Amino acid sequence: MRKIFCWTTVLLLMALSLPLEAQGEIEQEEEGYKIKFQFSPMGGALAKSDFTVEGLGQVLYKSNYIVGARMALFLTQKLGVEGTVAYNKASALFTSQDGEDSEEADYNALLYQVNIIYDLGELEVVPFFTIGIGRIRFKPEAESQFPISQDSTTFNLGGGVKYFMSEGFGFRVDFRTHFFRLQDEEGGVSPFLNNLLEISGGIVLSF
Repeated sequence: MRKIFCWTTVLLLMALSLPLEAQGEIEQEEEGYKIKFQFSPMGGALAKSDFTVEGLGQVLYKSNYIVGARMALFLTQKLGVEGTVAYNKASALFTSQDGEDSEEADYNALLYQVNIIYDLGELEVVPFFTIGIGRIRFKPEAESQFPISQDSTTFNLGGGVKYFMSEGFGFRVDFRTHFFRLQDEEGGVSPFLNNLLEISGGIVLSF
């Protein structure tokens, strides 16, 4: 877990340093610039993924859908801080370590994230890069023989494209990978690094 936080810190600092490559350009951007907000309702899915939990076995996580919203505060024309809250509906197939026992359960997951977002353009079509940290909470809808209620720290990175039809309205597509470690059977942190690929889209309201 320490390695994840170290890499997260390094990558966040790298993202923050991007607009400092040309200080004169930033000063021109900020002259007369007003702080901008972007609100983005979103929906999509998390790709099917295999998790490994030390001492328990394998988990095949099958996402049905993900819905939520993002709120970004742009301090310059290109650099912003974005928060995300999302809900994921899924099912999971558990197989014990010896392969002799299995169980399928319906799952609810909540994701909370804080990201640095950096726009790579200023026209109608705006590619962007994002990186951040957060939490993901997995909770089964019914009791299970596997102790798989989890609340884990996540590190995510990705990017996407925003397409603006006007100054205040557009569309957005996101691709993100969420990295996290689950707990083992004794409540400690599992050494296995798991990930979920998110593919989502929605509208962008800019004001």
